[in-house]
Amino acid sequence: MNEITLGTALPALILCGMAGMVGQAIRAVVGLRKAGYLQIEAGDSKQSFSASYLMVTLMIGFIAGSLSGLTMGLDTFAGKFPTESLMAVVAAGYAGVDFIEGSFNSRIKSAVSPYIGPDANKTDAGGTAGSADTGNVTASAPVVPSPPPQLAPASASTTLPQSPLGSALKQVSPRLNIDIWAPALANAFTHYELHSDRRIAAAVGQFMVEAGSTFSELEENLRYTTLSQLMKIFGNHFKDEQEAELFLRQPVKLANRVYANRLGNGDEASGDGYRYRGRGLIQLTGKSEFQEFAEFINMPVEEAAEWCKNPEGAAVSGCWYLKTRNCLPLADDWDLVTLTERVNGKAKVNLEERIAFSKAMLKALS
Repeated sequence: MNEITLGTALPALILCGMAGMVGQAIRAVVGLRKAGYLQIEAGDSKQSFSASYLMVTLMIGFIAGSLSGLTMGLDTFAGKFPTESLMAVVAAGYAGVDFIEGSFNSRIKSAVSPYIGPDANKTDAGGTAGSADTGNVTASAPVVPSPPPQLAPASASTTLPQSPLGSALKQVSPRLNIDIWAPALANAFTHYELHSDRRIAAAVGQFMVEAGSTFSELEENLRYTTLSQLMKIFGNHFKDEQEAELFLRQPVKLANRVYANRLGNGDEASGDGYRYRGRGLIQLTGKSEFQEFAEFINMPVEEAAEWCKNPEGAAVSGCWYLKTRNCLPLADDWDLVTLTERVNGKAKVNLEERIAFSKAMLKALS
């Protein structure tokens, strides 16, 4: 690694800023085309171009590019021009406000509670984090952050295009609220090394099964209404069907029974089963897994479990799991079967759906 000095850091920062400006310029041109500013019809004159709007967008691109360079490490660009890294900076510039907001959100969050930095040191292999979609009651709605402010003073008739990630997510799941999820995912992807299209697509494929295609199922639904489904999933935890029937429509009681004395949980009376039921985009489950995650982000374990119920925490926990469980090399090899087993266990529930979502996302990103 090159030693960074002021003389090498400043040119590297300017290079990243210029690359970000290129990305934002591309976005501005695409936006103008979509708004009709560059369309010329027979007999009509071209509409006037707003120079002030272009300057603002380029400034946004410079800021996004600079932040991306700082995130990746200025030593990457000191005295050299790495093509792949510069393309990533151009992409950050194109994302513009989304990337800037995600970067500042991560800094603010790390200052007040969890650390979500890119250096995940834990490398535990294996583990089952997923759970089947088991009920007919919709999970409680996630905490929704305030929408990002519109910084670019575009004219009333102009609608800026979505970020590449937001556009791809919208293609795969039209009902997904990308105003919430695109920034949350972009932030988590940046911190946990999900930089390539394959890694992002494989992650989204798992997320859209674990948490539903609209990411509305951020905590495990244990309210079973039919005995057959309950016995199919948790039958080995009951001596017979008569006992199991007592747990229908009793999610707290059921969780404390089926997750007792395993996954780091205490006995039924401890309440750990329900307290540490599946949460997040990958459905972390059990006190041991939540404890590991909590220690990594420097947060009390019960608070970490609750944080996984809102978009930022759900995205961070999902990406943390994929990185620390060595799922990213499997995504690089496009080995979606083994990746699904790493996430969901040998049952590989809804494997075909996970693969379909992953392929659709990869196509949308390309």
